[in-house]
Amino acid sequence: MVMASAPASVIAVTVATPHHGTPLDKREYALNMHAPAWLRLYLLNFPLHRVHHAYPHLPWTALPKVTNAASGADINFFVAVLRQWRGPIALDEARKIVVADAPGG
Repeated sequence: MVMASAPASVIAVTVATPHHGTPLDKREYALNMHAPAWLRLYLLNFPLHRVHHAYPHLPWTALPKVTNAASGADINFFVAVLRQWRGPIALDEARKIVVADAPGG
């Protein structure tokens, strides 16, 4: 039972990670996260989330090929997951988040 629930718990913990702490007014914005190759493979390149938002038509296997310096990693994957445990970001603080290279901004 524990093994069967492990993938579900990984998904539950990581699903909000690429959007946590990103600008509220930029729905298309997401973080790219640096992760070891084995973890990117296990998570089907989920850490390359901004690349996925830019190219939603591409299969997960193609995401590393279109990743470049401009769409590089914003944060370490493990740091991004753990920072969510600090709690929610207040709405007024979330509105102040500005990301210079955010798509559409």
